[in-house]
Amino acid sequence: MAFWDYSPAGEKIALTDSVVGNWQWRYTSGLMTSQVDARRVEVRLTDDQLGRVLRKEYQNGETPVTTIYDLGANGIGHPYSFTKGGFSTIYPERDELGRELAVKQKIPGAPQYEYLTSMEYNAAGALLRLVYPDEYWVQYNLYPGTGLLNAVVDPQGVVAEFGDYTPAGKIEYVLLRNGVSHEYLHHPMTTQLSEIQVVDPEGKILWNRQLGYSAAGDVVRSTLEADGLKSAEVYTLLAHRLQLPGAAVAYQGGRPQRVTVDGQSYGLTTDANGNILESPVFGEKVKRRKVTFNGDNKPIRIEVSDPDSPPNTATVNLEYDAAGKLAVLRSNARETFFISPHFEIQNGVATRFLFVGKLRIAMVQGNEMKFMHQDHLGSVVLMTNGYGRPVERQAFQPFGQAGRDAAARFQDKEWEKTTQLYLHGARLYDPVLRIFISADSIVQDPFDPAAYERYLFARGNPLVFTDPSGHAFLVDDILIGAAIGALIGGSFSAITGGDILQGAIVGGISGAFFGAAGGLIAAAEVSAAVPMAHQVGVHVAAGMFSGAIGAGAFGGNPGMGMLIGGLGAGAGKFASLSVPSAWGMPGKLAAASLSGGLMGGSVSAIGGGSFGHGFALGAAQATYGYFCNQLAHQWKDDYGNIIYGVNEGASSGSQKVADASSQAA
Repeated sequence: MAFWDYSPAGEKIALTDSVVGNWQWRYTSGLMTSQVDARRVEVRLTDDQLGRVLRKEYQNGETPVTTIYDLGANGIGHPYSFTKGGFSTIYPERDELGRELAVKQKIPGAPQYEYLTSMEYNAAGALLRLVYPDEYWVQYNLYPGTGLLNAVVDPQGVVAEFGDYTPAGKIEYVLLRNGVSHEYLHHPMTTQLSEIQVVDPEGKILWNRQLGYSAAGDVVRSTLEADGLKSAEVYTLLAHRLQLPGAAVAYQGGRPQRVTVDGQSYGLTTDANGNILESPVFGEKVKRRKVTFNGDNKPIRIEVSDPDSPPNTATVNLEYDAAGKLAVLRSNARETFFISPHFEIQNGVATRFLFVGKLRIAMVQGNEMKFMHQDHLGSVVLMTNGYGRPVERQAFQPFGQAGRDAAARFQDKEWEKTTQLYLHGARLYDPVLRIFISADSIVQDPFDPAAYERYLFARGNPLVFTDPSGHAFLVDDILIGAAIGALIGGSFSAITGGDILQGAIVGGISGAFFGAAGGLIAAAEVSAAVPMAHQVGVHVAAGMFSGAIGAGAFGGNPGMGMLIGGLGAGAGKFASLSVPSAWGMPGKLAAASLSGGLMGGSVSAIGGGSFGHGFALGAAQATYGYFCNQLAHQWKDDYGNIIYGVNEGASSGSQKVADASSQAA
């Protein structure tokens, strides 16, 4: 259970939660200036005159974070740099739409002083070219007049060609440089993925998986052919949750207290915020894992000890950059610098990763390229060399336990062998216990009982859901809206000085509401034109829900957020429908954002709040509505439901898997 307290001005001032404990917030002139968590760790915020956070100070002695705005090419209204001690991220150049064209990163201890990554986009926002810090580059060629990917090219030529798409825009055939091909088969009526096949240059099947679904859309059958062997599995689900024997976790007050494995019970220890401080580690023998968390509830030190030999303790240290992203991992076995999702350095050796949308298709070390083949969840099940020969195979149990420890990537998340955890961005995941080691800060769906189990992985159904960072699961039209909403949310959060990750999460959820709203409008348009009043009404409803979530997440009153969000979204929709079509997309977007902002600011001011914060929330809801509903559905109709490159690196949360072919789109 969770209970919120608000000030007379509608500011969120206290939280009493059985899982994450008791939290408090303080404000000055309507701006949050202090947060105290259940561990009594205080974070103080300093804002500029526009209400943007300039400095974030931890009263437990951790290094503060500073932010500079409005510098660089086209930088007005955007963050220019984030700095935390020796860590810094700088955006020296943006295009006219505010998209980053270059990112400079400094990481203490890394081989280079600075790492520069640059990007190029087309008018629709699709990534066309990516230049890595070592000047290696990748180019993404689209079919003319569409958003469909044709080929991925690097300095040596074509890396991957995309030949066929379904009418819904899902990829059916991919040919890689080494001659290995991927074939994706879909059910003709439901468009669900029914089979993935990986074939070598001679036509031999290297890996094949066939999937069977229930009427409710759950995977209930799986047939696998790999390395000449065939196997079949049948799954049992209860309320869409996978039922498998294994670890049984006992909870008290919503927190895990004990786990039973093979009839043996082990204790777990949590702190006041619900972070798991101590837990068992299961391998050849049972060890003990002790975790230290920082002021942002992220693990910074993990010790794994052998009870039979206490001096033999393995330690892993983690460091985060100013944006809260994992930047350095050090252990006895390795030192890894995570420059970006595309580039990292381990023990002095640089590795480049090539992505297609969210799919990681290849890795390059020096002049050697290895190709990564993934299942419908994004797990890397096979790697081949430049000649199309298998060099590594991997098999995963449904909750992520791997057949081999080395380089496992379940749902494309890196396996940390010492700690026996997967690195899932905001949280770390234990595949034996089948839970995260910290509580989810967001109840994803108040009408879904599984959402209240805050440690649960992939809603308890990892055959269908993925969990990139553990915050929100999204489906179909909602998934399209969420992808764009996450980017908009992160941008608005950065503009107003908020947490970009939190903004992206809230943006994703808001985008989901407007994506669903667009689905309602599109469905109605099949039989008749939808009156303007009805379209505006649908946007008001979506804005009310997303406004309440946004206000609650950023320290406001959900009731006021609901009012501002609903009226702001409605005003934005009315404005975008009212302006002449000759204004085009930029004009309609500007009209929607300005109208939504003015409506939101006015409502906030009348209610005794800040005009600026009301303007930002109203403009955000109107912008979510335009992009995640109007534009997303236009792209869906025109380009076969493919929005390539929009959500690269921005996905945050648990989402229902469309399938591997749509992930690549």
